[in-house]
Order: sequence, then C-alpha cells, then structure tokens
Amino acid sequence: MGTYVENNLLPGEQVVHSARVSNIIYLPFILMTGFLVAVGFVAGQLGFVFWILAAVTLLLGVVICAIKQMSTEIAVTNKRLILKVGFITRETVEQFLEKIDSISVEQSIMQRLTSSGTIIVRGSGQTFSPVDNIDDPLVFRKTVNEQVDKIKNGKPT
Repeated sequence: MGTYVENNLLPGEQVVHSARVSNIIYLPFILMTGFLVAVGFVAGQLGFVFWILAAVTLLLGVVICAIKQMSTEIAVTNKRLILKVGFITRETVEQFLEKIDSISVEQSIMQRLTSSGTIIVRGSGQTFSPVDNIDDPLVFRKTVNEQVDKIKNGKPT
C-alpha cells in the first residue's frame, strides 16, 4: 500500500521533493521528562511517582510525535503541491503549481538552529494552513519556486 501522495499522482506526474515533520516536535516531551526526572531526584520518598510520570510522558510523547510524523505528507511534484495531514481525521490540500502566488517560511530561533520551520503557501484564492516544524523549509520553498518557474516559463517538467 502506497502513501497518499503516491496513490494520487496524475498521469505523467512525478514527485520532485518530499518534506517531513522535523524531530524538533519531540523536544517538549523530552524537556518535560527531564524536569520530572529532576523532581524525582529531589522528591525523596515520592520520587518514584515522578519517575513513573516521566516514563509515561516520554512514552506518550514518542507515540504522539511518531503518529504526527507518519501521518503528515508534503510533496512537490512537477505539477502540484500536495499536503496530507491527519491520522484519524484527514485534511488534504492540493494546489496546482501555476496557481501558487507565494510561499513563506517562518522560523523561530530554535527552528533556525534545527533547520526546521513553518511553511505558508498562498495562491489563487486559497491559502494553505501553516504547516509547522517542517525539515529544511528553505529547500522546500526553493524547490516549489523552481517548479513554478519551470511551469510559468513553459519549460518541460
């Protein structure tokens, strides 16, 4: 069974670039686990409660983040930009490249350090919901712009 993107390609359409959700999404759970472990050391007899909470937090964080990473697909093809988000419910957005007006990248300091960021695509009456914590958003934007340029200048795709 293929991915959403693979299963929905048009005839002659090829994936040029795929993006994924960055590992930075694990950071809040790791920090919370570290905090609970530290409190467990200080708490004396109640320390075991914090150790259990730390283990649950870490396990829950890994599961939630892994599901988010596996259930998010972002691809640039030679014809479209395709986004699929969701595990239980699904949101999909597909925009033909010639209809894209701009693509923005927003990065916090932490995202710049980890080479991740938020992408926002604007085009002909439609704006993609911001997609947070994408790996290498500047490469993604460059790839979209290159493909849009090829289409608008009549170069073969």
